[in-house]
Amino acid sequence: MLSCIGTMLKIFNICIFYKALLAILLANSVINNGDATSQQ
Repeated sequence: MLSCIGTMLKIFNICIFYKALLAILLANSVINNGDATSQQ
């Protein structure tokens, strides 16, 4: 029972980690695009 809960928490943490990573990558691409357009 405890090991099952631990596995679920690990999967949950990995999902949050990847969502945060995607959000950071999207934010960086938007910032980079904004910089590129302002430089032109």
